[in-house]
Amino acid sequence: MSCEFLDFTFGRMGMLPRGIIHVGANSGQEVSEYAARGIRSAVLVEPQEEVFRALEREVSDAGKPGFVALQAACWREDGAMLDWHVASNEGLSSSLLEPSGHRAVHPEVQFETRSKIETRTLDRLLQIASADVAERCNALVLDVQGAELDVLAGATATLRQIDYIWIEVSWGGLYRGDSSLEEIIDAMRGYGFRMAHLAMTRWTWGNALFLANRVIDGLVATR
Repeated sequence: MSCEFLDFTFGRMGMLPRGIIHVGANSGQEVSEYAARGIRSAVLVEPQEEVFRALEREVSDAGKPGFVALQAACWREDGAMLDWHVASNEGLSSSLLEPSGHRAVHPEVQFETRSKIETRTLDRLLQIASADVAERCNALVLDVQGAELDVLAGATATLRQIDYIWIEVSWGGLYRGDSSLEEIIDAMRGYGFRMAHLAMTRWTWGNALFLANRVIDGLVATR
């Protein structure tokens, strides 16, 4: 998912992020690619216990001192005890939101287990756990299954240092109360970002790249 992000920012735009904060990193499928492409700093966040252990192994194997794995469920507030809906596809579709339309789009994915999980805002998580690494990151990747606006609401301080945001988006309705593409675009304008790329699939979801207004202004000034 997020290596497509590097394909676009570096391969097509010639801009390599200094570092990446990846919320919803799962088992670290992109870690080796981040390292191979020259990313020096990365904060990789994943809430699911077993999946997180696999992520830790990937980070260790990468041998990059600037890569840090953190176990947390990011949300708009600290300390909320919410249901975590566990998906059968190795946790790839697991979410803090209850699945709804996802069952129809992907009937092969089951949600038979729930557990309680305590939330953290991204701002607070980075402050207490990895401030030194996080300060070197200017890209944010969100793969949070419909909770994008909730995560961003708890990341307003972090967003001030971010130039690029890569978000897995949908038309909405995959999870109860999820963020639709239109809602995300509107919210991102308020945070000072504009959409630079969008690729949707026939399954009603896709990926979008947002650039900070200052990055866009710089590109326009130098063209």
